[in-house]
Amino acid sequence: MRPRHSASAPAIAYALFILATILGARVTAPHIAHVAELAAQGPNDSPSPELAATIADRGGDILFALDFIIIIAFIFDMVVKPFS
Repeated sequence: MRPRHSASAPAIAYALFILATILGARVTAPHIAHVAELAAQGPNDSPSPELAATIADRGGDILFALDFIIIIAFIFDMVVKPFS
């Protein structure tokens, strides 16, 4: 007896991969580059006010968490194959 395979199973993995890639390229990478640029410009002993404000911004944390959740969901889908 052959196992049944859902046609949507690979589509879910592809969608999660594309979503994580776009989020990483469009949001996460520029945010990290901006923080690194501000850190390089500031004094060595303490962060500049602009760097401190950028680091304290919770919008970046939410997007990092969303990216992490998407990657975990992608790995779960690829390993467990819940829809196959």
